[in-house]
Amino acid sequence: MAYQACCDLLFHYYRATHHAINPLTATFDEFVQLLPNEVLFASTQGTVQHVAFIEANEIAYVSSTDPTSFAEFALAVVKELFATHQTIEFEADDVDWAAMVLKDLFVTEVSETFDTWLCTQ
Repeated sequence: MAYQACCDLLFHYYRATHHAINPLTATFDEFVQLLPNEVLFASTQGTVQHVAFIEANEIAYVSSTDPTSFAEFALAVVKELFATHQTIEFEADDVDWAAMVLKDLFVTEVSETFDTWLCTQ
């Protein structure tokens, strides 16, 4: 039940944050099939507030409903992963505020960036 609530939060968050650069076309069920099975989350009064989907040492996806407390959650996720892994991997799109908060735990200035190009038929 909690996993489903985490998936729901991420689906709506991802669709909203990435709409301007790459609108989500997958259905909820298609989207969920691509997610890792492990998720770390925080909830308040039974409502999921922050999520981090984890696969080995990768933080595959993050999302949140509360920008004011997400940094604390992200730090807890990072500490949890560093307890069992020497390195952590993640991708941070600049349209995704939660991913940028995660990135800022490691670096505030980025010297190398990658542009993404979409080709449609």
